[in-house]
Amino acid sequence: KETELLQQDVVKKRKQWIKALEIKADELASTNIHLQQEVKSLRSEVAHLKKYADGS
Repeated sequence: KETELLQQDVVKKRKQWIKALEIKADELASTNIHLQQEVKSLRSEVAHLKKYADGS
């Protein structure tokens, strides 16, 4: 019976760990999207500045 309780505890902790990893993965995916958008914006700004610098 004690072994069964320990196994249930291990399973419960594993499920909690997996859930925490899923949450972290979602957070990182969201951060990645934001950073990709920022990179795109900054590249556009650099291109604009280069164009402006070449024109002066």
